[in-house]
Amino acid sequence: MSYLNKSKINYINNLKLKFAKKMKKLRKEHKNLDILPILAGIEIIERENRFFMWRFFEYLFFTINYALYRLVKKPLINYSIGKYQLKVEYILEYKKIGFRKESKNLFLLENLSLRDFLEIIACSNAIVCLESILQLKFINFNWSRLTEDNIKKLALFYSRNIEFIDDFNYFTILKELYFYQKLDY
Repeated sequence: MSYLNKSKINYINNLKLKFAKKMKKLRKEHKNLDILPILAGIEIIERENRFFMWRFFEYLFFTINYALYRLVKKPLINYSIGKYQLKVEYILEYKKIGFRKESKNLFLLENLSLRDFLEIIACSNAIVCLESILQLKFINFNWSRLTEDNIKKLALFYSRNIEFIDDFNYFTILKELYFYQKLDY
């Protein structure tokens, strides 16, 4: 962490404390221990950067988008929603709901019921959905021994390049948390 200034180091250390608590909790209730550090890291990063009110507005916009879909067949917009900031397209894939993607628009191949809509919202907050989506997207990863390159690919996929502006980014933080847990546990 020599490339980080003192405030960034303090920020990372604060995240490491939250990460350690989250890992302890997840270890008690989760079967697949290999992927836990990535799941916990993503949750810590997303919770730190997106407060409840931000998520409230995401749900509001997604609900309005769903209402327009139901009323006038407007395509869904591929928002990132929930505490894990999952893209709607990934949730649809996970739930095996057919769609065609054009830019940010998702044209559904079948009717999306209210129940399906509510399940999408529930999935956006479920760690099992995040785990399944990551395992589907990165099927060849050895989750018990991720490399720095693996973590970079995960961060690029997850943050969609948005947070790769300087040397203090999604990848840096996820890498610090992942390797911290390797030393600490």
